[in-house]
Amino acid sequence: MSTRRGWLVTVLAFAALAATAGRSLAQTSQEDVLAQKTWTLVNLHLQQARTLEEQFDLAGAEQQLLAARAVDPDNRLVNDYLATIQSLKAMPEDEARASAMTAADRAAQQAESMQIQAVAELAMAQRQLAAGNTDAAARAAQRVVDRVQATRGTVEWGDIEVRARELLAATAVGTANETEAQRRERERQAYGQLQAQELAAAERGQQRLQTLLKAGADRYLVNDFEGAETLAQAVLEEDPENAEARELADAARDAQRQNADRKFLDDRREQILRWRESMEEVRIPYADILTPPDKDHWAEISKLRGSSRALGLKADDPEVQAIVTRLAEQRMDADFQDMTLVQVANQIYFSTNIPVSVDPEVAQELDSAGETVNLSGLRDLPVESVLNILVEQVGENLAWTIRNGRVYITKVEKAAGNPIVRVHNIQDLTFPITDFKGANIRDIPLPGEAGDDNETTIFNSELDRVRLISPDEVLNLVRENIARESWDASEAYSIDFVDSQNLLVIHTPEVQAQVADFLDDLRAFSTSMVTLEARFFALTDAFIEEIGTDLRGLGPDGNLGNQVELDDVDPANSQGLDNNGDGTGNPNAGVFYEKGNDAYAATTEFFFNNPLGQLLNTVGGGAFQFAILNDAQVNVVITAVEKSVNAYEISSPVVSVYNTQRAFVTVVNQVSFVQGFDVDVANAAFIADPNIGVVQEGIVLDVRPTISFDRKYVTLDVQATVANLVRPIREISTNLGGNTDQVTFSLPQLDVQDAQTTVVVPDGGSVLLGGFKHVLYRNRTAEAPWLADIPIVGFFFQEKGLSDEMTDLIIVIRATITDYSELEAESGKR
Repeated sequence: MSTRRGWLVTVLAFAALAATAGRSLAQTSQEDVLAQKTWTLVNLHLQQARTLEEQFDLAGAEQQLLAARAVDPDNRLVNDYLATIQSLKAMPEDEARASAMTAADRAAQQAESMQIQAVAELAMAQRQLAAGNTDAAARAAQRVVDRVQATRGTVEWGDIEVRARELLAATAVGTANETEAQRRERERQAYGQLQAQELAAAERGQQRLQTLLKAGADRYLVNDFEGAETLAQAVLEEDPENAEARELADAARDAQRQNADRKFLDDRREQILRWRESMEEVRIPYADILTPPDKDHWAEISKLRGSSRALGLKADDPEVQAIVTRLAEQRMDADFQDMTLVQVANQIYFSTNIPVSVDPEVAQELDSAGETVNLSGLRDLPVESVLNILVEQVGENLAWTIRNGRVYITKVEKAAGNPIVRVHNIQDLTFPITDFKGANIRDIPLPGEAGDDNETTIFNSELDRVRLISPDEVLNLVRENIARESWDASEAYSIDFVDSQNLLVIHTPEVQAQVADFLDDLRAFSTSMVTLEARFFALTDAFIEEIGTDLRGLGPDGNLGNQVELDDVDPANSQGLDNNGDGTGNPNAGVFYEKGNDAYAATTEFFFNNPLGQLLNTVGGGAFQFAILNDAQVNVVITAVEKSVNAYEISSPVVSVYNTQRAFVTVVNQVSFVQGFDVDVANAAFIADPNIGVVQEGIVLDVRPTISFDRKYVTLDVQATVANLVRPIREISTNLGGNTDQVTFSLPQLDVQDAQTTVVVPDGGSVLLGGFKHVLYRNRTAEAPWLADIPIVGFFFQEKGLSDEMTDLIIVIRATITDYSELEAESGKR
């Protein structure tokens, strides 16, 4: 067992050493590659600077040297060359031309400087090899070899390359000749490290078990017996002989059994309490216009049914998001002159440390066509903007995207990515909205007419059902506004109907998200609702007064002595209304005097043929009667009544409708009347079968709301109708023919007021519709001529009536925009 463990420790030690060596080698290789790229780019700028200096373009040479210094700020050759060019720029042109060295001289000087640097680096490599640092010596010698190969043909290196390669060979031999003692020492150190790690792991395991036991005891103390048992079992799985864990598990199991009965009783009690609370909740009606669910319920239904944006798209990669952020925030200067696209990508990488690559196919096509990049004067721009300008200048068919942690410049079709298939539901956008037409109460239906019965149900085919937008219009809007050129550019992309309620879109994930956003924008207006609250205030202010005095009532039925009827009085002048008469007989005397064979009798009656008021009548009040029974008998009846009413009635219906949907509210009273008769003849007898008609009186409010583009105002098309049935209903009696009895028809009359208008109200604002006023003022007098003008006495010879009635109907409409997306956001915050 010990031998097996020693072998395992040795293998792990070698693996650890190999991993460490691999990481060191990878890091060293990456540093060498970066240094080689830096030297190559610096050398390119130096060559272009020498060419520009030969043409005496000192400014261009200075720009190339500044670009080289941006890549390698510590390069002495670049800094010396830049100082020389800047000093020549400060001189007059003739003196500068005389002082300037030729390009060949400059190249010779640079070659000499490079040779000196290479010799110095080889000497440093020799010292590193002598000290035993073979890795450092190998890297230095390799840099010299790479530099010689990069400048072959332009610099005479002599035997420097041979010396560098010999030094590389010596470092390889030194690495191979590593002593056996060094290898054994490394194995011994690795074995010691593994033993220390095993001891530390064992201690950590014991500490973990003690922590689990302590947590289980804490759970037991707070009556979480199930949790305590779970933690104790976890300890026993790792250490079956642990007595403390076994005791804790048994105690927790016993406590759970004892707690089961008590928990059952508590649960039943809580269930009864919830049942009673739900019953009490029914007593309280909801008063809000739209009552949202509570936060927990909203989270539950969102989890079960998902979101309306469940397109199944993968979440953005954090690495991609980080690059996008850097492209938007990091800024750079762009000065590319006669450079290939690959060179520009490398320049951007060295300047911003954002990896940029070019599609090899694109690079080959541009090289074959001789296309180069010329951009200058771009200062302090985001890297994202520089990339957009770059691909726009190089070619219309190029684009950049982010793949595998780097910016990738390729063709548009490759940058778009692979298409995916998704279905977008548009049922809520294309649902036909029903317009509800208010009932017609302006007219009284004639016999045989049914009125507006066909407007009473949304399932009746005669109702108007309007689509705000058709499925074909939704499809065309998507094609014309989202990636419009791509639908016909490639057969891989398409959009069509699955059915009338779903769109099938085949496109890239980015376009799928844009289509979903576009449909959500359409829903923001087409699925919005307007809640209309109408308040009808019916105001009534009426006053009626009637005072009169009559001399009447001394007829035989009054048992007041020798009373007589005034049979010689013309009934046309006095209708016999005293003592509840029906107006068909002669009136009784009100004053009677008899002496001997002479008798004198008289009466006075003051009345109004038509009712004095409409809202109030004169029934009731006070009545006073005075009778003098003597030789001269007098009976005086005084009537006086005064009534007033000051009242208002309010009704407040609320209705919610879709944007541009027509709706109505009615507050009506239906009155039945005999409209006509169907006559049947049987055995020479006429049988009248009445036809019952229905007339409606009340209020009908017909409204169509339209939400403004900024969702701040609502335009209301309003039509209000107020119809009042004139009472009493007029009746006509006639015979059907022959000796039949009379039949009676009703002729109802409607008093109609109508208003139609268009108003604009802010969201949550109100509009007042008035003008439905009715005023009735009557002042009547019935009196006996001359006698009524006598002071005091005239009171007994007249009757006066006053009626002053005013009614007004005020309609207040409040419009509130209801947006379900806002409701969802609000419910998510609560």
